[in-house]
Amino acid sequence: MKGRSMTEAEKHSSPLDRKLQTELLKRMAEIYPSHLSMSAFEKEYSGQHRKVIANICYLMEHGLCTAQIIPEIGWEVELTPPKITAKGLDFLADDGGLDAILSVVTVRFDADTLKGLLAAKIDEADAPEEEKTFFKKQLEALPDAALKAGTSEIVKLGVDHIPNIFHWLRILFPHAQS
Repeated sequence: MKGRSMTEAEKHSSPLDRKLQTELLKRMAEIYPSHLSMSAFEKEYSGQHRKVIANICYLMEHGLCTAQIIPEIGWEVELTPPKITAKGLDFLADDGGLDAILSVVTVRFDADTLKGLLAAKIDEADAPEEEKTFFKKQLEALPDAALKAGTSEIVKLGVDHIPNIFHWLRILFPHAQS
């Protein structure tokens, strides 16, 4: 793909193409762990050299494949043959691949933090002071293991009692578009 200039179509169209990106990744996945020969794309994408290069660069910037950029005379660049990365393979996987498994977020509450949240809720409750004092003492005496066992149930009850989940989610994610 060396030694050629941009066509008029290349100069005026957006170089990013999701279909092409997916095709590139799938082809790289088929031959993994080898590098993708660009000669096949010279025929299929004749006249779209810049578009192919731009899409590979875009995939590289997102860590989905690797290649080396080789500067050419003027503004043109060439690439060494690209190779899909583990992140690229996971991107193609229906289940998100190992990245989905390894990226599970675990939320942990310190026992004292959770007890503090519950004690504050007890203080806010419309109940007699004697009852509040009794339950706060019970809470303080509760072993961490027992508190841990009840945490999932506490979270479930909390979610179940959100009066308007979409209102709450819009507050939590103010930049989300519907």
